[in-house]
Amino acid sequence: MRARRAWVGMMVAMGLLAGCGKPTAPPSDGPAKSGAADASPLRFWHTQTQNNEKALVAIVDDYNKQPGVTKVEATYIGSYDQVFEKVRAGLHAQDASARPDLAVAYESMVADYMAADAVRPLDGFVTDPKIGLDKDSATDIYPAFLETNRFAQFGGKLLSFPFTKSVLMLYSNQDMLAEVGAKTPETWAELMDACRKIKAKHPEVKPFSFVKDASALDGIILSFGGKLLDADGSAGFGSPATVEALRFWANMVKDKLVYEPTSKDNQNADFAAGKTAFFLRSSTARPDIGRLVAGKIKWDAGCLPHADGVKPVTVLFGANICLFTSNPEREKAGWNFIRYFASKEVTARWAVASGYLPVRKSALDTQTVKDQMAAAPQNGRALEILDVAVAEPNVAGWQDVRKALEEAHLNYMNGLKSPEDIVKVLDQKADAALAKAAGAAKAK
Repeated sequence: MRARRAWVGMMVAMGLLAGCGKPTAPPSDGPAKSGAADASPLRFWHTQTQNNEKALVAIVDDYNKQPGVTKVEATYIGSYDQVFEKVRAGLHAQDASARPDLAVAYESMVADYMAADAVRPLDGFVTDPKIGLDKDSATDIYPAFLETNRFAQFGGKLLSFPFTKSVLMLYSNQDMLAEVGAKTPETWAELMDACRKIKAKHPEVKPFSFVKDASALDGIILSFGGKLLDADGSAGFGSPATVEALRFWANMVKDKLVYEPTSKDNQNADFAAGKTAFFLRSSTARPDIGRLVAGKIKWDAGCLPHADGVKPVTVLFGANICLFTSNPEREKAGWNFIRYFASKEVTARWAVASGYLPVRKSALDTQTVKDQMAAAPQNGRALEILDVAVAEPNVAGWQDVRKALEEAHLNYMNGLKSPEDIVKVLDQKADAALAKAAGAAKAK
């Protein structure tokens, strides 16, 4: 595959780990004894539900059976926003049990936690001669995944570790495209044309299903040639490209080619039932779509379209594991679990069960992943576009920027403001959120 060939040239993860030294005694991928004096379980807060939660708990249970480890207690908290708010509240609590030892977090959340001096950097663990990553492991983990967890604003420190990585993809009903003589859209103009043809042939079909998602809007802006951040660290939304992106969707709304379902589950069900032809979602939707479709329609997934003259691009997103400060024993035990979860066989097992991407290239050589790839061509599509995936900003304040993006989505989907006005407000609110976070960091 094209992406796999590109990764050969990307095997420079040790460069990402530069400045921290090299391990002198490469350890195995198995668990390392923590020697923790505090035997209470490590509190791991997560967002996984249903089948994903079962798979996660099963992996945690297997970890807990390993000799010499501090046990981990995985607890579902809610959405990412709910985890974020609960962690932030816990950081100010007197009782240490009100905060986790480990939690899933987007990069923007990690930046906010670090601004509160609550994050244990992982650099020392990564290069530890006994419990760190050996040279093979360091180059095996996808460099792009590691890079998103390094924070320039905090001296390039590795503040979290890849956990649930995915890419933004366009899902398409291939039967409907064939009926109207269209191919899978590579540009936004081709997508709009396909939507019009499908609507003309099937008036009852709502061609494009669009759920509110800040990451999806980030990807769309990039695909129109826009920017998320300017070189000076301010928001980069105030450009003609962003206006063009929002005008595209305003026109899709005006022509009744797009609608907003009430939930992602309904979006999946509508697509499987042939009620819609396209939608944008994380690559993690693939397993659910495969189960729901069950051969009823031909479908595929790939890179989102782009504007004419703009190179293909998509968004790399998904959460990471963040380790919080506590005491040396518990921090060491927390790293031990992170390291176990990122091992070759475990990341392959998690990827197949959840739909997320494995964090190691070598996972593709496991029988677990090979069987999945052989089962359906859609299972490898996310890997094919990984080399054009761009991570969202990992600066403090971006979590509030996401709220401004969601507000912009509501405005153009409901025709409440012109694209120019929406972009103006979006850029202003994003700038204010970033400036506020920067000011708070300087005041510490």
